[in-house]
Amino acid sequence: FFSVFEDDMRVTGGHITYFLEMTAELKRLHDEAPEYLPDEPQDLHTQNFHGQLSKTQLSRMMPGFLRVEVLLKESNWLSKQHSSIPVDLEFDLKDKYGVITTESRTFDPTLCCSVADVSTLPKHPKYDQVMLWESSILSANVRQFPTSNASAKPGMLDWMLLQPGSMKPYFHNNKFVGGFWAGRDGAFGADAVKPDGYEPKNFGQQGGWMATREQLFRFHHDECVPGFFPPFDPPAFKEDGLIYQSVEFWSGGIQLFSGRKSGCNMQRVISLHPDHFSKHFLYHTANNKQGSTEIPKSRIEKVNDLYGQINSVVKAAKRTIELGKEKS
Repeated sequence: FFSVFEDDMRVTGGHITYFLEMTAELKRLHDEAPEYLPDEPQDLHTQNFHGQLSKTQLSRMMPGFLRVEVLLKESNWLSKQHSSIPVDLEFDLKDKYGVITTESRTFDPTLCCSVADVSTLPKHPKYDQVMLWESSILSANVRQFPTSNASAKPGMLDWMLLQPGSMKPYFHNNKFVGGFWAGRDGAFGADAVKPDGYEPKNFGQQGGWMATREQLFRFHHDECVPGFFPPFDPPAFKEDGLIYQSVEFWSGGIQLFSGRKSGCNMQRVISLHPDHFSKHFLYHTANNKQGSTEIPKSRIEKVNDLYGQINSVVKAAKRTIELGKEKS
C-alpha cells in the first residue's frame, strides 16, 4: 500500500482503513456491473444521476478526500445566509430491515482534527469549527449508486458526491459519469453555469493520494493516457514533467484526479451517508489558508454547512426521481 501526502497533512490509520473498505465496496460493485452501458448524456440538465454503472465507469472511481483546517478565529469565516440552497441536517436513513427514519446528524470533527498531543493545534474542535476553501455547493454533483448484492458495508455506496476534476474532453464517452448538479433545478438562477472541474477554488485538493499496488498498476496501464510512472515524456510532459506542472500536481494528487492531457481522470467519490461522510476529511495542520491573503473569506466554508447543503441537493434529486416515476 502507498500513501503519498504533503508534510503538513494529517493522515491516520483510520483514513487508510476506510480507504481500503470503500475500495473493496467499489470493487464489489465493479465485479457485479455490466461491461458496458450506452453512453450517458453529458448535458447538465439531462445527465443520469441514478441507476446502473458499467465496469468501464467504475474502473475510474476511487475514494476521495478533502483537506480542511480548524477555524482559529470565528472572524476568519464570513457568515452566509445560504438562501439559494438551505442547510438541511435531517437525514433519511434506512436500517438493515429497510425501514427509513429521519435523524439529525452533523459533521464529526474528531476523525480528522481532534489532536490532543500537539500544543500548537486546537485540541478538540466542534462540528462547526472545521472549514474548507477549495469546494462549494456551486460545484456539488451527486449520484445514487446501484446496490451491491454482496456489500459488506450497506449504505456506504448510496448517494455519493462526485468530486470535481475530471475533464470530459480527454476521455472516451463511455467513461463519463453523470450526476445531479446542485444548480440543475434552477437553485442558482436560470443562467447559472457549473464551474470548470479544474478550477482551484472548486477542485477540492486533498494534499496527496493513497492507493494499493493493484490500483497503481491499473492507473499506469489502463487509466492514465501518458502513464502514471516515469518516464514523463512529450507530448504530455515537457522536461521530464518539470515544466508547467505545479507542486500540487505531483504531491497533491492533481496528476491522478485532473483530466488535463497529463492527468489520469480518476473520479473521486465521497459517501454522503452520515456514518461515513466525516471519514473523507484530512487535516491541513498548517492552519494557514484561513489567514492567507490569497484566500478571500468568501471562499471559506464550514464543512457542516456544506454537508447540510449537499443533503438538500440529494433531496432535490430524490424529488426529481419521484416526479419522473409519476410522469411515467
